[in-house]
Amino acid sequence: MLSDLDLIALCDISLQSSIPGPSLYIILDAVSKGNITINKPEDIYNFFKDVNFLNQDMKITDALRVSANLAIKQLSSYLKIDTLSNEYQDWVIFTITAGVEMRIQHPYFFLDMTKCKRDKENAILQYLAKNIGSPQMINAKGKRFQLVTDRPICRFEYFEVVRQIENLFEYGTTKCNLKSWCKISPDGAPVDERCDNAPWQRCNDVRLCPYALLWKHWNLNNKRVIIKSENA
Repeated sequence: MLSDLDLIALCDISLQSSIPGPSLYIILDAVSKGNITINKPEDIYNFFKDVNFLNQDMKITDALRVSANLAIKQLSSYLKIDTLSNEYQDWVIFTITAGVEMRIQHPYFFLDMTKCKRDKENAILQYLAKNIGSPQMINAKGKRFQLVTDRPICRFEYFEVVRQIENLFEYGTTKCNLKSWCKISPDGAPVDERCDNAPWQRCNDVRLCPYALLWKHWNLNNKRVIIKSENA
């Protein structure tokens, strides 16, 4: 019988593989056959030292570093704008590298985090916020904020906008779902009716929202958007 912490450890270690499903099955199969004895959740991590990543068998620590380098290369290609590029690049490199190294040096950190209190007294969360940084959050007053840190920071909108533009290309979605988030931004462009039906038209504004910024950066500002109807 697996405990809640065992299940958390099981999911955590499986998600470190590029194919989590088979990894999950391998561990459960080992449990059912008695090939692994679980006296504590950490035993699951200790059992799963090797993974199949990109069709290659390798140590999980090597797979983490390889995947980190691939992620840095891919994410760095999304945003190369004079006013934001250095901040964005620094944040991508630092955050991914620091996260991977923390996982390698403290493989049970996620498990340890779940054992702590779910508030500001959680020592692991405090360590992450101080040494890696925090995402933007919303407080009880509806204000956006980010924990003070001397680490590189970046607004997450530029990741989300990639998906918003992809939704336009793939599904014809004309509404930007970042409208409510941008509305409470302390430094963003003011929202208007175009956010709901043609956010790409904002790319020639004086103050650019994240959607318009990427649209213009990707040289799409001279393109015409045509939405085909289902009956066309």
